[in-house]
Amino acid sequence: MPAVQAYARYQSIRHRLPQVRRAAPALAVSGLEEIAEQFDVFLFDAYGVLNVGSSAIAGTAEVVAALQAQGKECFVVSNAAGFEKNFYLGKYSGLGYDFALENIVTSRDALLEALAEYPRQLTWGRIGAAEHQTDLADYQIIDQDAPQFLQADGFLFFSPHRWNAERQAALEAALINHPRPVLLGNPDLIAPLGKTSSIEAGTYALFFPDAVHEKTRVFGKPFPAIYDIVVKRLAARGIAFQPERCLMLGDTLHTDILGGNAYGIKTALLYGHGFFKDLDYRHYIADSGISPDFVMAQVGKS
Repeated sequence: MPAVQAYARYQSIRHRLPQVRRAAPALAVSGLEEIAEQFDVFLFDAYGVLNVGSSAIAGTAEVVAALQAQGKECFVVSNAAGFEKNFYLGKYSGLGYDFALENIVTSRDALLEALAEYPRQLTWGRIGAAEHQTDLADYQIIDQDAPQFLQADGFLFFSPHRWNAERQAALEAALINHPRPVLLGNPDLIAPLGKTSSIEAGTYALFFPDAVHEKTRVFGKPFPAIYDIVVKRLAARGIAFQPERCLMLGDTLHTDILGGNAYGIKTALLYGHGFFKDLDYRHYIADSGISPDFVMAQVGKS
């Protein structure tokens, strides 16, 4: 899906997303180092900020390492929900980043916190890959390929792995006939992979009919639960959360920037490699009314 089309689809469901808390003109800066002294906590989106596909964005790991050496708190805050946490720890390490496990916060974390609220005897239909799922070992899971999948008590939508329009239609029909909870782990519509973009779970689950959407809980940016986890992890280290000293860096207006804005923290839109690569980001900021505090091509000076 092209970014222009994804933008239009996000706009079509603005009523299902958090509202903008504040609007101010975005300040263009050359890179993160120019404004780093203003912040103590940095929240980095992954795709389009730390990496594109399987490659790290040049110069970014060095900037992150410098911030960590200064004692700054650096988190990955990602809507990647397809796999358990150790998978992503290995991924970022392989890209040259040195993030501790507790500094990787994903929408899957937020979903799992919510999942623990439900009775353990429920069965859950899993939409997504079957590997790297050991964090679900205590739950009764029905794989999307199993014949009894649509009879589950609820559904966990992690990723669109082997998902398609036919399966989506069958799920929607089953949920309209018999309403059940759906927990969406990734509100992204697309993710940049270089010359192409992947289709993500939000492309399906954010566009459920109203009757199904009412039973759907969405985790990840732009919704607050993922930021709540960051605040709790800071508190566990004895660090008081100061919104004005926290910066969310992302490549997407409707997830990273809207999410940070709605949570009351500062935001920076990176336009050089991700969603807005080859697009005039200024037009889309004006059109959407979602304005970051800063704009930069990439984390390191370009």
